[in-house]
Amino acid sequence: MISLVMTTYNGKEYVREQMESFLRQTLPPDEVIICDDRSTDGTYEVVADFIRTHGLGWRLVQNAQNLGWRANFFEGIRSSTGDLVFLSDQDDIWHEDKIAAMVSAMEGRPEIQLLLSGFHPFYRDHSTILDYPGAKRDDGSIEKIPLDKHGLAPTYPGCSFCFRKELREKMVAYGSPKITHDAQLWLLAVLDGGLYVLHRRLMEYRRHEDAATNANKNLDRESQLYGCNYRIWTLERFFERVRPEDSAEADLRFLRRMKKWLEARAALYETKKLWKVAGILPYLSCYEKPRHFIRDCLLAFR
Repeated sequence: MISLVMTTYNGKEYVREQMESFLRQTLPPDEVIICDDRSTDGTYEVVADFIRTHGLGWRLVQNAQNLGWRANFFEGIRSSTGDLVFLSDQDDIWHEDKIAAMVSAMEGRPEIQLLLSGFHPFYRDHSTILDYPGAKRDDGSIEKIPLDKHGLAPTYPGCSFCFRKELREKMVAYGSPKITHDAQLWLLAVLDGGLYVLHRRLMEYRRHEDAATNANKNLDRESQLYGCNYRIWTLERFFERVRPEDSAEADLRFLRRMKKWLEARAALYETKKLWKVAGILPYLSCYEKPRHFIRDCLLAFR
């Protein structure tokens, strides 16, 4: 059984085009859940009319109150029931073989817990930007994302995800509606060696300045502290359940070091004491990019 979860909020301008791309799928989903977060521009009515006009059995939910996009996605994922779950934003356009290609790639490969797809990013004027990892290759190969400092944080958007129900259950058990869904799913999958990418562009990925998931909009001391603490907590749960024979000692050493780095960052954000910067210095190599250390310092004392 295949589930598709889409969240909406004030996306009236684009949502119909996305839903039409769902109807064109060569392998249609068995369950479609659309969670509207109290749109004020008529998005909910557009979606309801589309479902009614096409006689679809899709489930449309309107939240009792505005939850915010993180919690809205979390609740949508929690309510899905499929063996495989696809995620969708309201403003992209899926290629007609997106579901079929990703399902085919996962068949007979139970080691894949979370599969990412390639995509083609574009702006309103249809100009393209090709510096996204998911836009660079289109050869149909499948590649494992390694467990290293570059692989611990998402480099693909959640709308490129397809994951197994076991990962959904793990996210519900270990997750939080305060953390972005893609970061949670990504971290849980890569820790267990189950994160893979299908190098095939399977959707048009619309980019615009008012995108809810624009990374620069989520940079503040509180969110960074919460993110550090969530990853620390997740690593602690991983260490509790992992068996030494199931993980290479080098991987475990790496993760213990990353945990100490996260703890040092959290201490800086929590106390806002200048001397806490010294606690991070032994772990500078844990940063994906050197400038992120400077960002931590600036945000902590903002």
